[in-house]
Amino acid sequence: MKVALLSKTFLPNVGGIETSSAMIAATWQAAGHDVEVVTAVPDPAARSMPYPVTRSWTLPSLRRAVAGADVAVTNGYSRVAVMAAALARRQLIVFHQGYQLICSDGLGFRNRQFHGFRTIEDLRLAFAAGGRVGAHAVARLPFDAAVRAWPVGIRHIVPSHHVGRRLGLAHYDVIYQPPNPAVVDALAAMSPPTADERAAAYATGDILCFARLVFEKACDDLVRAYARLRAGPARGPGRPVPRLIIHGDGPERAGLAELVHSLGLERDVDLAPFIGGAELARLARRASVVIVPSRWEEPGATVAVELFACGAAVIASQTGAQGEIFDGHGRLFPNGDVDGLAGALAQHFGAGPIYPRPLGSEPWTVPAIQRALLGLLER
Repeated sequence: MKVALLSKTFLPNVGGIETSSAMIAATWQAAGHDVEVVTAVPDPAARSMPYPVTRSWTLPSLRRAVAGADVAVTNGYSRVAVMAAALARRQLIVFHQGYQLICSDGLGFRNRQFHGFRTIEDLRLAFAAGGRVGAHAVARLPFDAAVRAWPVGIRHIVPSHHVGRRLGLAHYDVIYQPPNPAVVDALAAMSPPTADERAAAYATGDILCFARLVFEKACDDLVRAYARLRAGPARGPGRPVPRLIIHGDGPERAGLAELVHSLGLERDVDLAPFIGGAELARLARRASVVIVPSRWEEPGATVAVELFACGAAVIASQTGAQGEIFDGHGRLFPNGDVDGLAGALAQHFGAGPIYPRPLGSEPWTVPAIQRALLGLLER
């Protein structure tokens, strides 16, 4: 089958959509399908890929790719992709990576204010950002409503059941975001953690967080919860308060540094550079606990998939893909609840860690994701 895979962002950029687009293309190409990736991202190095990649896309290149394919696929909801597939009379598979189908910002918040996916509040925030932004928010409403209700020709793929429910889709398939291949390769070279290794990590490891330093990731909530943990009762006989290390980069770094200073935690909180891949896997295994503190309803939460694969003890906010993955496999707290996060930390150090208990049938493992991808083109 000839497939046109439209991915606005792609390698060599780094991120969840880039990783998933590369995995989708490679999985289908290896199964004998003829895949062409069409992306807006240039590649000055002109690196070789196992499938053709059309870069710096234009409307003519999009039309050509879709018209020449048996099926069009867009990784990330795209109104242009919907129209191109409709004009070419091609089936369209939409991989939703956020909430673009139900709100103008695609996130559920704008200018650090959540609108709760309520249309009136969404429009209020959009018009507050400018007349043109507001007009665009209004203009998309009938088109997106039609896409949600359209009975044939469009298949909706979501990165978690949470997103499917939020989008209000009557029918959808769930395919979780894949982990970074470097994490998978690193774990394949490691032995499973032993009971002694886990006991040592719990007793001597740090509290870790791997996140982009942006508003929605709520690393400021984590710092405040950590301060409350330190001010609370003892963490057990002879157990010193561990350090908090946040690995990440982004526009919130300066504000986080000021918050750490204002709380007098300079010796206890380390804002370290972002890491991923093999280093993330190594450090997650050695941590006492890893925190996923998002105040946002994470659509896919690639880091949660990676931490589950690492077998790390995790505390995560409960609404979103991260809560879906660690429900029963870690500790959860309400999104944005600093006291709830502080309480979960206290439980971790008072009652002991909760580790993932994989059955091998979880739908967010790489083999399960690959099987689901192959199944899409067999139906």
